[in-house]
Amino acid sequence: MASLEDKIRGLCELTDKVLINPSKSPKETAVLMGALFLLGPSASISVLVIKTWFDKKEREREEKERMLREIIRKQQAVINRLEAELAKERQRNANNRKEIKNLKEMLRMLEEAERQLKAA
Repeated sequence: MASLEDKIRGLCELTDKVLINPSKSPKETAVLMGALFLLGPSASISVLVIKTWFDKKEREREEKERMLREIIRKQQAVINRLEAELAKERQRNANNRKEIKNLKEMLRMLEEAERQLKAA
């Protein structure tokens, strides 16, 4: 069995590991430390290499997700701008239709006035 001094040293190492990588929980770090202690030096190196590889893959996945979120945010901004422009265009079209209707009415009134002047 490990002596009290060894247990304290292990706890200090665990604390150092958690402080170095705060994204990992103390439980995850403790499990890793326990596995390294039980497996011995050669297996410990293999476990560390594998863990490093998995951590790298995790960081790559997180970076891909971050980039995807950024792309989606930019695309959403473009969509929002286009929707705002579309709303403005629809309002302009509605105003243009009203103006055309008013001009047609004015033209009809002028033609009626012209007919009345010719008849008089």
